[in-house]
Amino acid sequence: PINHFVLDWRKGMFHLNMSHIYEGPRVYERAGVRIRLFDSRENTNLTLTLTKSIWLFDASVSYSIRNLFSDQVTFVDYAHYSTDPFNYYEAHRTLFSLKLTLSDKKEKQ
Repeated sequence: PINHFVLDWRKGMFHLNMSHIYEGPRVYERAGVRIRLFDSRENTNLTLTLTKSIWLFDASVSYSIRNLFSDQVTFVDYAHYSTDPFNYYEAHRTLFSLKLTLSDKKEKQ
């Protein structure tokens, strides 16, 4: 079974997004022969974004947590280089982003 859940909430300059997916165990067969069995998988992501127009710019700051409940934590930067097998899509990670764009709004004259 596959279950999806998405929560998207906006209020003023705040935007909260949470998504969860559950995929039960999967069996791949060809001509009645079991080729591979995949374990069940869960993935929960959470993102909080603040958006504000400042002068000629639209600014947004986001903090994201990917795979919120994953027990696989791996550092993936130059200072913590590892040759261990690592699945980027399954590991717990946090991301911070800042985005500045030129506003398309006209200034009041």
